[in-house]
Amino acid sequence: MMVIQFYENASLDNDWVEIAKKEVDEPEGEDEIAERLEQLRTLITDRFEEPIGEDILSETNLKRFLRSSKWDPSEACLVFLASVQLVCDFPKYLLPLEKSRSASALSFAASGREDHGSRVFFLKLGQWEPSKVSIEAFYSYTFAFFQLVSTEPRTQVGGVVGVVDLTDFGFKHLRALGIQELRCLGNFLSGGFPVWFRAIHFVNNPRLFNTLFTILKGFLSERIKNCITFHGYTTAELVASVSPALLPASLGGSCDKSGIDMTVGKCLSAMEEHEKEVKEGLDQLVAVGKMKQKKK
Repeated sequence: MMVIQFYENASLDNDWVEIAKKEVDEPEGEDEIAERLEQLRTLITDRFEEPIGEDILSETNLKRFLRSSKWDPSEACLVFLASVQLVCDFPKYLLPLEKSRSASALSFAASGREDHGSRVFFLKLGQWEPSKVSIEAFYSYTFAFFQLVSTEPRTQVGGVVGVVDLTDFGFKHLRALGIQELRCLGNFLSGGFPVWFRAIHFVNNPRLFNTLFTILKGFLSERIKNCITFHGYTTAELVASVSPALLPASLGGSCDKSGIDMTVGKCLSAMEEHEKEVKEGLDQLVAVGKMKQKKK
């Protein structure tokens, strides 16, 4: 049986070019695109005393940051610098895949996309067993996953819709997620990585989770706070917001357990296939983080 590929690195066709114009204000002309790319290159290189590697300044890589910033070079530079800072501040979440793959069933994305192009990403936080899967493995796998999908042109223009299932969330999770973990998550979501979040849905959220979210909220930007919806223990509004074909049956969708298992497998296969590129991309950010920045 042929396995349909999960990862999509194809360039944008005509339909996706239209989505890019609508969703991320992508310039229409090649000259305008080239000008914005050069502006971003200049902004980045001007911040450091040492030369920046060509791979980092490539058109393919810089488009990740521009599209996540609606093609504003100044905003894209801030996202770039925040991404560099993120990997510098939290190096323990850069584990190799062999040490983090135990978290593969906890964070994954649907194989299909929403009509507006978004990847739908699932985080089964309540199913996480901190005694079996370390917080480092959990974060590392998720971080590496987003590094991979952030290189997909379609995800760059369609964004990500997050669905966090908090079924069985309890004190063991509360204890495992300290201030540093929440700061890392907050920074990641709030412009610390070149992925734009269209919406984040929390479902099956117990009252206990409010304690955690109260702290997390202090690390979130206003834009991210405004795109979060809490659904409690009902899924009607979630199903109205996210295509049922992409949602698990447990959340009101039409994807059964075998379908979810297949989706998790596709994500892990893509991660294994592109592990080298994912590592190189993160290593490049780490390398820049070690460079001396010019004084403002």
